[in-house]
Amino acid sequence: MVSLTLATPMIGIAMTMIGILAGQVFKSLVIDHFGLLGTPHRRIDARRIIELLFMIIALALVAKG
Repeated sequence: MVSLTLATPMIGIAMTMIGILAGQVFKSLVIDHFGLLGTPHRRIDARRIIELLFMIIALALVAKG
């Protein structure tokens, strides 16, 4: 929370939110892939990777804008 409070004024709300979402998707991919925390094991497929890549691309585009 402290890092978000300090970083948001510098990088902007849009980049902060996209970064949070991309991080959550990445973590959920890892948790699902390895079946951590009692979740069923689901392999990382191409659709999930593409979704994560689109979020990273959006983050890069917002950073340039």
